[in-house]
Amino acid sequence: MRRKSFDSLWPFALAAALLSGFTTNTFSASKPVYAVGTFQRELDTPSPGPSGIAVLTEKGSSQIFSVTINNLTGVANGGSGSFGVFLSDANTTNIPVFLIGPMSLKGTNATWVLTYEGVGAAPAQVGVADLVDLSGMYLIIANPGTNVVVDGVTNEIVNAVLYTRIPAFTTKGAAPHYNRKSPLITPAVSPPNPAEKGWVKTIYTGSQGRSVFDISAFHLSGGGSYSILIEDPPSSSTMTNIGSLVIGTNSVSTGTFTRDTRKGETLPLEMPTVSGLSGRAIEIRDAFNEIHLEGTIP
Repeated sequence: MRRKSFDSLWPFALAAALLSGFTTNTFSASKPVYAVGTFQRELDTPSPGPSGIAVLTEKGSSQIFSVTINNLTGVANGGSGSFGVFLSDANTTNIPVFLIGPMSLKGTNATWVLTYEGVGAAPAQVGVADLVDLSGMYLIIANPGTNVVVDGVTNEIVNAVLYTRIPAFTTKGAAPHYNRKSPLITPAVSPPNPAEKGWVKTIYTGSQGRSVFDISAFHLSGGGSYSILIEDPPSSSTMTNIGSLVIGTNSVSTGTFTRDTRKGETLPLEMPTVSGLSGRAIEIRDAFNEIHLEGTIP
């Protein structure tokens, strides 16, 4: 539920003008037809919680923009109980947002939907000539904004709940997929506990827009707490604490950490997909800042 800063946020009208300047693609049957993204929560809250999926499809002469959000209840940051889909070119507080449209509550199970369809072009509501032009941009689920006038210009603040980045378009069958696993090993010099071992796994399923980040550590020194640090930015040797291992209820020497965007969970460093974590150093440290395990994210 990130608050979009008004002091550098553009009005929706200006954002729409920006979007209209994107490169136009000519619609044809041979063009890529499919892009899927799973939404992550703006705050890394435990599951279950809100989750959802955006599906952008070009099929025949139709271009379909569809968003479905599940388990979305309550009020975000004091806003109303209504939710809309916004478009932005980054997931930060200093970037303009553009309202695509309000979502509709379906049934009684806290499911919200928004679907638009265009013929021969993108639906007019999305603000671009072709859905392919949205590749790389962010969709944000948020409450209605609050207007604030600064130096005679009306800006709008929105309270974001979920976000996803629209991937490159492809055919469904050609969507990228990988399942990678790398070992976590003890330091070469004077490890606190030489018996420890573990692994880090990344999974990406392009046809579902799903990312999974998974850590398991074994034979840990029992009774302690362990933090996970990831290199940020890449190749910098600067390590950022992204959370703690969850120690097993049946074994104090086993720790895990999992984030699955299909459940709406937030990836480390708020990466759009796990591919943004690949190649970064990772460490498991104890409360004394001693490194127990280390490796590279695959």
